[in-house]
Amino acid sequence: ANDTMVVTVHGGVDANQTDTTPPTITLNGDANLTLEQNTPYTEEGAMAVDDVDGTLTVGISGTVDTSKVGTYTLTYTAKDKAGNESSVTRDVTVAESTGTLTLTTLSLESNATTLNKGERAQLSVVATYSDHSTKAVDANITYIITPAQNAEVNGTTLTALKDGSVTVQAKVGTILSNAIDLNIIWVVNGHTLPPEPDPQVNNATLLGVDVNKNGVRDDVERWIYEEYKDKHPIYIDIAMQAGRAYKLVLETPEKAKEIRMKVNAPLFCSSYYEFEAQFFNDPILVHERIDTPVESKYFNNKNRNDVYRQYDHLLSGDSYSLPEDNEMKSLCDFNTSKYDKE
Repeated sequence: ANDTMVVTVHGGVDANQTDTTPPTITLNGDANLTLEQNTPYTEEGAMAVDDVDGTLTVGISGTVDTSKVGTYTLTYTAKDKAGNESSVTRDVTVAESTGTLTLTTLSLESNATTLNKGERAQLSVVATYSDHSTKAVDANITYIITPAQNAEVNGTTLTALKDGSVTVQAKVGTILSNAIDLNIIWVVNGHTLPPEPDPQVNNATLLGVDVNKNGVRDDVERWIYEEYKDKHPIYIDIAMQAGRAYKLVLETPEKAKEIRMKVNAPLFCSSYYEFEAQFFNDPILVHERIDTPVESKYFNNKNRNDVYRQYDHLLSGDSYSLPEDNEMKSLCDFNTSKYDKE
């Protein structure tokens, strides 16, 4: 009898069969890694196994620079003897260090030191860290403004809201920057207004505060320029003349009859440019009383009002002549020629 032998072959590829299966690559460690900046990177490599050729060598391409923040991709490649190739990748992210560096100081600068009310300045903040590195920062900053109502900061832009001296500091966490001083002024029609006076100091005397010594109390001067800044410039000229005249009343009410014409001159000047100017080939520039609102601002408390009443009482009982129409223009105490051609 003939014996039959059965042979079973496990694994491998039949000699007549073509190998088309690429090797399998397995990474050692994670496919996605995150490192802090300046932390050493250790390459863990990968393993490659082929059904026919067994364990293969794995090639690695790509680099990781831990001194620079970013994401780096490493590629792992293996090829068997039949030419079948496969590859896998690993992403290594280098992140900004958070635990090893400490914020030590902040430096604050502004591109302007003097601003007109309503103008803007750009602020810049530079942070210094424990490794002496520096970086410009524009987020998570708290700005401390003194006085708080004089300016505001949106992002890195400071807007001047009110004239006066302003101190600004930047704060990140518990770290405060240097303080910078800004001077906010208020310029209207080319005229720099005096600072707003402290009400208690301003009202402590009859004459009040006049820091620029132009004969008009500062609070009234500021009101005049705010009230009439959008009207014809002659409004401000006449209102300032009225302010100077009312100062005379507070200084020497007992000389009422001597100063009467100077006190009334703003009224006649205003009246000329409201009515009489048309008869003398001059323009009509005024359309409302100007002296009366200034009067109410100047005699704004009991003491000042009492002095005005004293002045007015000394004038009562007598009759006074009014200036002729052609004389009223000459009672303006400012240069009127600039308005003649309008």
